[in-house]
Amino acid sequence: MSQIIYKTLVRIRARKIFYQVILAAPIWFLSSFLALFFRYDLKIPSDVFYNFIFSFPMILSIYYLIYFLDKLLFGNASRESFEEFSSVLRVHFLTILSMTFLFTVLPKISLPRSFPLLANLIAFILILSIKRVMVYIFIRLKIKNFKIPIVIYGNGIQRDLLLQKISASSDLEWNPVAIIDDYSEYQSINGIKIIKSNQMESTLKQLSPMIMVITDSKVSALTLQNLQNICASLNIEMRIIPPTFEITGKEFNIEDIRLPSLEELIGKSAISVDLNILKKIYADQTIIITGAGGSIGSEIARQLSIFNPEKIFFLDRDESALLELHLSLNKAEIFNQSNLILADIRDSERISQIFARIKPSIVIHAAALKHLQMLEENPDEAFKTNILGTRNILIESLKHRVKIFINISTDKASEPTSILGKSKYITERLTTKIGLESDVENSQYLSVRFGNVFGSKGSVLFTFQNQIKNGGPITITCPGIKRYFMTIQEAVHLALRAPQYGVTGQNLVLKMGEPIEIEFIAKKLIELSNKNIEIKFGALRNGEKLIETLIGKDEKIIDSSDHSIIVVKSESLKTEITQSNWESFINTNQI
Repeated sequence: MSQIIYKTLVRIRARKIFYQVILAAPIWFLSSFLALFFRYDLKIPSDVFYNFIFSFPMILSIYYLIYFLDKLLFGNASRESFEEFSSVLRVHFLTILSMTFLFTVLPKISLPRSFPLLANLIAFILILSIKRVMVYIFIRLKIKNFKIPIVIYGNGIQRDLLLQKISASSDLEWNPVAIIDDYSEYQSINGIKIIKSNQMESTLKQLSPMIMVITDSKVSALTLQNLQNICASLNIEMRIIPPTFEITGKEFNIEDIRLPSLEELIGKSAISVDLNILKKIYADQTIIITGAGGSIGSEIARQLSIFNPEKIFFLDRDESALLELHLSLNKAEIFNQSNLILADIRDSERISQIFARIKPSIVIHAAALKHLQMLEENPDEAFKTNILGTRNILIESLKHRVKIFINISTDKASEPTSILGKSKYITERLTTKIGLESDVENSQYLSVRFGNVFGSKGSVLFTFQNQIKNGGPITITCPGIKRYFMTIQEAVHLALRAPQYGVTGQNLVLKMGEPIEIEFIAKKLIELSNKNIEIKFGALRNGEKLIETLIGKDEKIIDSSDHSIIVVKSESLKTEITQSNWESFINTNQI
């Protein structure tokens, strides 16, 4: 029986006829009767009652007309929102005015002057009250008829939004059986029991949920690992709402809820970002992103879309990567195929033509060769792309009066021992040199240093996942090797926040915590894979360090007061870079 009632309510809600037609008539009849009942001290005169019965179809027609005109002009408001409350209030206010006018021009309708106000007030209260009761019944019936029991861990907006989405969906087979919240003063929400963390294990054993959804983006890595262990022991699948949605202010969809990533499990939690400051920097600007088809460049492209730039152009030499980026972006006007630029930053003439046509105000330079061992074998390619290519972009930026230039660098540029690190060391100083020549007022030419980025192509995580997929073994350079890690979101927001913190002649470094041992990451991935994978160790290769350094011994820290960013002074390149002094720098570390 409950399934029949529930399915009927789903159809009514989907067609939006319940409050519009079926419910309005009896509510208005009851409201009008009660208005007269109270007006005449609980005894309605017979002539007034007959007059009311005669005029009721007209009264109801007025309400229907105003209701549908309101929907036509203002659209349907979201359920359970302030806009919906305002819409109901607006309709009843206009109905009062219309009924008062009608009773004035038609004196034969002998109803009291207070009737429009009283009837609408009672109808307003009844409609809102009955709606709340129906929502509660709907949620309870929905819970009863669902097949997949879930628990929700967390509080706040994301948790409440998830509950709304579950109740509003007629297809999602989720049944919230408990909410784990240490801070709530309530015992339940919409009939769903709220429990504390110390009751969690016993409650989970009793309720046997199939899924746990983490809605708290600030949950610590230790807590997340403990939750994962509990879920694994009780055969519960753990999922999270990606922290990105809270960072950017975007609303998540049910399909966005996913398994936790490795970076979340080892402690790379969401960062705090002031979106209003970023909007001031990027709104109404013409922006070009080089290396836009890469992991970092493409994520920068996606994140920039929420800051209302005038135009964004995406430059890359890989046509497949550009097309893939195009397909992943929102189909807004700023993201059409004319914004894709197929070009190589080594080609100075082509870069000159592009800048002359686009005239960007902001350049985010992410194009580079980044594979450490490959560049050790091919140092000339590092020179052509990372150094000469960057110089081409910088020269055109200076020529076309670019105000903000953000160069993506690496922690390997600090006391560099590898070809990759040395090429990036030069680009940092080249960025400072060209930036100091700019005559644009308050221009900012600066670099940001990235650690190893989780999820980027060619990262250690990417390599390990492929090795596990192929049955192993996982190969690690040597025991004890450690690296600094950051998520793609951290990397992108470090780059985007750079103009907020730095000026020309500065490098920005994210505070990434302590370096993480590579063996720990390998073991965590093996644990998550549920496979028996061997780990093999080698020895340090050319250009590699046992532990990277974020800041060189001779570098000067300008500011580290912010909880997430260190500002370091960047020296200007003293000499013009050529093939010969590049080769000399490779061998001597001096230029």
